[in-house]
Amino acid sequence: MTVRNVRAFVAACAGDTDFAMAEIRTSMELEPGHPNPKFFYALLAADAGDGAAAYAVARELRGVADEVPVLRAILGYAAACAGDDREASASLQFLAAAARTRYVVPTAAAFIGARQGDLDAAFRWLDRAIEERCAWLAMANAFPALRPLRRDPRFEKVREAIGRRGVAAAVAPASGA
Repeated sequence: MTVRNVRAFVAACAGDTDFAMAEIRTSMELEPGHPNPKFFYALLAADAGDGAAAYAVARELRGVADEVPVLRAILGYAAACAGDDREASASLQFLAAAARTRYVVPTAAAFIGARQGDLDAAFRWLDRAIEERCAWLAMANAFPALRPLRRDPRFEKVREAIGRRGVAAAVAPASGA
């Protein structure tokens, strides 16, 4: 299952949304109770423009989302993509509170602010990611969820942190984006 999820994510970052979604759907069928394929499905469906489907699957993660902050970040991101700003904001508040006592992947939390148009909040999370040397930063130029931030001059700090100074995202945009 893990290899399938990684292949799907790489394909999505490269702009091959159809292949990515097929891989994730297969992974979800093989292990319907496992949260990882649902996490990736919600992320990929949201990035492909299907916020309703992303949110439906992300809500299935609610039972474990408060235990695993990255799942709560995806729930919030999918909610924002589906237009449920109340859930998205609640997720962002939850993550801020959780970050005081446990690790929260700051790059994933930035997805919510980026989608809601709260660029200041998104960049606060990305600044934290830089400070913490978050491994997810390595994909900052590829994450479709961060696309709204890439034109902002503050994103240059992210590029510098990952050694990609002045380099624009090298991936094709998701269809419909």
